[in-house]
Amino acid sequence: MPIDKYLFGQKIKAARLSRNMSQTLLAEQIGVAPSTIAMYETGQRFPVLENLDALADALNLPMSYFLEDAPAADHQLDSDFPRFLAGNQSDNEQQLLAFYRSMNSLGQEEVTRYADYCATKPEYQKNTQSEAE
Repeated sequence: MPIDKYLFGQKIKAARLSRNMSQTLLAEQIGVAPSTIAMYETGQRFPVLENLDALADALNLPMSYFLEDAPAADHQLDSDFPRFLAGNQSDNEQQLLAFYRSMNSLGQEEVTRYADYCATKPEYQKNTQSEAE
């Protein structure tokens, strides 16, 4: 049975986000470009075996996690499991996802770069002083 590239990508994304990792950090850890991680996560590209092994190591998961047909939600990641995989996205999350999916790969890469940038700024992170104001 062929591997569902979209499901595979969502598993990578779920594991990465549950560990509060950016695409850039994961890419650095496995030796690929951040845009490659974005393509894995959107199902546009599938890693070679060497990169799949590196992904499993970087995310501290068995390689079988990525290759099984079970949805990511069936696996125990941690208590911060992303809501989008559990099916209860907010309207804003759904709208952002729709915008992202309507873009070509160049637009998706630009959005990913900006999101990575914003994720490093304390004023945009949850549980900061600015959020409470």
